[in-house]
Amino acid sequence: MGSIIIIGGIYGVYPELLMEADRCVREDDLEKALQIQLKINDLISELTSFKGNLYDVMKLILAKRGVSVGRARNPLPHVEDDEMDHVEVVRQHIDDAIAEFTK
Repeated sequence: MGSIIIIGGIYGVYPELLMEADRCVREDDLEKALQIQLKINDLISELTSFKGNLYDVMKLILAKRGVSVGRARNPLPHVEDDEMDHVEVVRQHIDDAIAEFTK
């Protein structure tokens, strides 16, 4: 039993990782696919650790990756000012993971 599709809005901030994991599974490199999935799990934990709404976090990360899509609309709470530095840390973790697994 397996899946042939995924629905995950959170994946929009790191599509490169999902595409690489898919390639690994198709080419039977299951160890690398597992390592990518474990990294994705860590990233999901980081992305969901903010006080603000996940959509706002994702939009901020996308903007830092060059895709400006605005902020989450009310009534969804925005990431608080004191967490903005952490948004950059998470963005760097995403970029590091992409560099690590897609070289």
